[in-house]
Amino acid sequence: MTVYSNYLENRRYNKLQFFEPYEYQKKFYSLRAANGKLAKARCLLAANQIGKTLGEGAELAIHATAQYPEWWDGAIVNPNPMMVCSGVNSYRTRDLIQKELLGTSNKDDHENLGTGFIPKHLIHKLDRKPGIPGAVEKIIVKRNNAMELATISLYGYEDGPQKVMGDRIDYGWNDEEPPLEFWSQMVRGT
Repeated sequence: MTVYSNYLENRRYNKLQFFEPYEYQKKFYSLRAANGKLAKARCLLAANQIGKTLGEGAELAIHATAQYPEWWDGAIVNPNPMMVCSGVNSYRTRDLIQKELLGTSNKDDHENLGTGFIPKHLIHKLDRKPGIPGAVEKIIVKRNNAMELATISLYGYEDGPQKVMGDRIDYGWNDEEPPLEFWSQMVRGT
């Protein structure tokens, strides 16, 4: 393998390492409440196709892997974090969120698995989502030199708020506006 092919391979399977946020994304990551503390809940309302999902995929992967970049000024999650990602429905969650995190919307696509924001070598385990071809419902990620594990659950809003009732949630990502019942359970869990 040549130096250049090694570089290409590293870049392909370590997208997070090469992520450089837009200025608005950096501000969003470190958004503060009126009291000066980091905001517990944030909402990014912006135009289509400007990097909202990409930016959230990167943020979730930063927390899941504990690979906080030098420029990071946002929250830092607890050890062994529990994270929840949700979208309009399970198909859109697979096609948008899962693809951003894993690099593919098909968990059996081994060639592209690990080309998303979660580096291939840190993907510990994937649990499939019943009834949704290629989808995962849970991603287990190695962090801090495999001394800890992050658990990421992926849901569609049609799964209902009962999917997160009673769970501790260290970080939540709702891609698109969630139903109030789902949102209230996400806030309660954090």
